[in-house]
Amino acid sequence: MEVTKEELKVLRWREKPSRLETFSGLPVKENYGPEDLKGTDYLKPQLEEMGITGLYGPGIPLGVIVQHVAEATKKRRKGVDI
Repeated sequence: MEVTKEELKVLRWREKPSRLETFSGLPVKENYGPEDLKGTDYLKPQLEEMGITGLYGPGIPLGVIVQHVAEATKKRRKGVDI
């Protein structure tokens, strides 16, 4: 069975790259977890001071995030600062 050029393009597009990296050449891990974010909490207080809420990391259940968004939306509609 012969593969056409179009089929080959599709096959290549679906292939997983052997090495992941950014355009700048920095390596990228296939999967990231909580251990990769250790040491990044120093920004949270500054962001909260600016009024940015809902700073959730990996492992937070979707229901918690949805509840936060719903409550924040309700407060904003009432004109209450969060």
